[in-house]
Amino acid sequence: MSLFRPFFSALGLFLRNPAILVALLLTMFPEASVRADPPDARVQLEQKARYWEKHHRVDLAAAAYRQILFLYPGDKEALTGLIQAYLFEGKSDRASPLIRSFEKRYPQSPYLPVFQREDALGQKWIVLIDRARKEETDRHYARAEALFRKAFGNGFPPPSLAEEYFHLSEKIPGGRNMALSELKALTERYPENGSYRLAYGEILSDQESTRRKGIRILAALARSQAPEAPKALVQWKKSLLWAGDNPSYLPELSQYLKAGPDPAIMHLLERARRRALAEGPLPEKAFSALHRGKMEEARDRFLLLTREDPDNPSYWTGLASAQLGLSRPDKAENALKQVRQLPLSRQRRRIVNRLERQVRYWEWIAKGRRQARKGHLSKAGRLYRLARKIEPGQTAAPDLLAGVELRLNHPRQALEIATQVLSRHPKDPQAISAFLGALDSLGRYREAANFLQSLPPGERRRMERSSSFLVLEGTVYAHTGQVDRADRRLSEAGRSPLPLTSRDQIARGWAYASLGETLPLESVLKSLRTSPDLSVEEASQVHQLEHLDLHLTVDRLLARKDETGARNRVQSFLQDHPGDRTALREEVRVDLAGGQTENAFSLLRSLHPENHYSGARFAIASALESHHTKTAGKWLDEARAHWGNRTGLTILDSRFLADSGHVRKARQILKKALERFPRSVKLHLALARLDLRQNHYREARKEALEAQKRAGEEIGAEHQADALEAANTLAAISTQETALSGSHFEFLLGETAFTQYTQYYYTQIGGFFPVGFLQGEKGEAPVYLHAFVQGNAFTFQYHPTVTSASFLSQTYVGTTPALGVRLPTFFGSVEADAGWGFALHDQTLTPPGLVSGLFLQGDLSADIAGGNLDLFANYTGYISYTYFQSRYLHPFWSNPEKDYSLAAGPEFIVQGNSNYSAFQGGGALRFSLLPIDSTLLLDIGALGSSAFGGVGGYEGFSWYFYY
Repeated sequence: MSLFRPFFSALGLFLRNPAILVALLLTMFPEASVRADPPDARVQLEQKARYWEKHHRVDLAAAAYRQILFLYPGDKEALTGLIQAYLFEGKSDRASPLIRSFEKRYPQSPYLPVFQREDALGQKWIVLIDRARKEETDRHYARAEALFRKAFGNGFPPPSLAEEYFHLSEKIPGGRNMALSELKALTERYPENGSYRLAYGEILSDQESTRRKGIRILAALARSQAPEAPKALVQWKKSLLWAGDNPSYLPELSQYLKAGPDPAIMHLLERARRRALAEGPLPEKAFSALHRGKMEEARDRFLLLTREDPDNPSYWTGLASAQLGLSRPDKAENALKQVRQLPLSRQRRRIVNRLERQVRYWEWIAKGRRQARKGHLSKAGRLYRLARKIEPGQTAAPDLLAGVELRLNHPRQALEIATQVLSRHPKDPQAISAFLGALDSLGRYREAANFLQSLPPGERRRMERSSSFLVLEGTVYAHTGQVDRADRRLSEAGRSPLPLTSRDQIARGWAYASLGETLPLESVLKSLRTSPDLSVEEASQVHQLEHLDLHLTVDRLLARKDETGARNRVQSFLQDHPGDRTALREEVRVDLAGGQTENAFSLLRSLHPENHYSGARFAIASALESHHTKTAGKWLDEARAHWGNRTGLTILDSRFLADSGHVRKARQILKKALERFPRSVKLHLALARLDLRQNHYREARKEALEAQKRAGEEIGAEHQADALEAANTLAAISTQETALSGSHFEFLLGETAFTQYTQYYYTQIGGFFPVGFLQGEKGEAPVYLHAFVQGNAFTFQYHPTVTSASFLSQTYVGTTPALGVRLPTFFGSVEADAGWGFALHDQTLTPPGLVSGLFLQGDLSADIAGGNLDLFANYTGYISYTYFQSRYLHPFWSNPEKDYSLAAGPEFIVQGNSNYSAFQGGGALRFSLLPIDSTLLLDIGALGSSAFGGVGGYEGFSWYFYY
């Protein structure tokens, strides 16, 4: 039994002292301790420790701190309190190890240097502090301060003595400033320490000049969880009481009451309110700020007034108006809710009703703007219309609605809205911009330019402060041909100190595109590609601009005959945008420009059907240009079924009919379309080109001049292009008329050599002279009189008999003047010539002699299947010799500019007289050089003749110049 006596003795101790039992359990089960420990156990022990400290029972306070540390090892507050208790009792041996532990755990604590100083001084520390307090009691403040400083050494007052020490410092000359300076440094160094903040706030609040700052510090400390919070709350109230009923402290008084009701402070607040209303100019300043448009100032003043006098409806309506001015209709609505709870006069109720309408108006505006930012333009438009119905006289809703209509591509509606606004508010900047933008979108560029010109100079300069207006102005100038002014405005917009919005950059890009300036357009596109916040609508427009930039670049390169550069540009674009249909259409254009019609048509087939009108027109025109007329007709039928009889399709239809041989019908549909649209520049140009195709120069020139006149009457990039095309058509008419109606001179040089010892050399000089016109393959063509002189040299070598080994030779060298006529036909041309030939005849063993005879020649040329069939025959009378040749040549290569081309094909020749006959077959190659209007022809083949047995060969060449 004696073995268990210690156990029961300990158990009895635990039961009599539950705290020890709890501590033991916490030690054995640390994880459970967190869950089992009551949430206020530590607080109760700490309150107990502070109670004993207050009653100078340091030993009992130390016991309470030890219990806290037993339950919560390392607790900062308990460790601090225990060290202070040991030092106060002079138990340095117990304090020292705790100080070392404290130093390891909390090396930045403000208590550490004080503990170290106190530990080093021992009982002397307590003696110094006691002497200092005695000197302060005897009002020897300087001595007291010196003794405190001696106790602190080179350090600073500990948090526990901060209040006592710094209040003492205030009592010596210059001490207050020194105390404030030191406390400021300590609060910045140890912002979590409440003792320093408490002392700092108390000293600041002692005087009026710094009281407000001190109140802020005390208020923040009172609302915290720091141990000093209760004392800070008391001192906060004292500071407010010192401030009295000063109206400037109304916010601070109201803030204190949020912490809890206090009769004294509530009474002080009412007194301060009455003073504010009775003495101060606050309401007058608030309404003055509202009328002067200083909405932030008005809002702040009305907020203060509504707190001071919440039953005054004029303050609430003033606050609602200020919030509206700051574009905060939600907060204005909150203010009006307060007004509705108050009794209102009839006049006041009218004011509130008007404000309610304004609130609803601006709420719709705010919602509309949010929808517009999201790209929901139709929803934004509906919201702006609702706002417009509430306040028809306000300009904000119609201005915004006009902008939305422009973005929705409804320029007529935007123009109507802007016109209505300008009729009542002629200087409204948003309406001016919307009006110009609508005219620009409608293509009414001259009206837009006149409107710009009508703006007063001062008003225009004011508008030009906006980069958006500069872009719009530059766009109008660009479309009216004022290139220099357009470039200046667009450049000024680009140099704006504020970055341009994406929409302005896009508009600037379209303006540069209308000017055909690809370099600045590419700079704009580079900027837009890096923009991270493009809406769906803006991204689509950027893509369209990229397509237009590609088109303009390809145009420029093809105009310089740089097909390789154009192709590289298209391929580069396709690398960034694989399969892009617009880029592939540009590739078709490059192929057509380079004469690669089959490649172009193959690519076209992969692109069609096209679901865009412009794309369908391009496909049909390209198919016609690549001579795939049947496919072009099929696509034309599909497009007409989808888009009806639009002007562009009518023009393509006429071209299709002309290519199919129905020229009269092609003219009829153009004439019929012109009856409906007599001002259409494109129809006049199409008819001019059709007349030019038929060589009806007078009619073609008349239509082209009419088109040029119509294009000059309008202003804009599209009409400028039409005017340029009209000028080019007139130039083509003059060129073709000169080419066909003028005289042409020719020179021919050639030879043919036979393996059977026969050679033929010839030359010809002559000219073609127009004598009239007939209907030909491509319309009216001139009838030419052909006059020429031909020189010939024939050399024959042959055996006198079949068995003879010797050769005989005979030669004819002569000249033949001739005259003939060349007539145009529906398939090409036909020519007939006649003359009289003279030749010197020289034969072996025979004296030379002069011979002469009739010369006849005929030629038929027909264009068949993309090639040329030529049938040629002549008769030389002095040797009764007949020559017939059939040759078909088809082109197979040309350079990109089509200045040089190659054609090849078969030929067949029959020739002879009563003494000789020959049959020849072979091939021919023709090289044409358009820059010098000449043709080199090479031919080669096999022959059989009556003069020699077996098969022989022949070769020949000719060079023909035609000017």
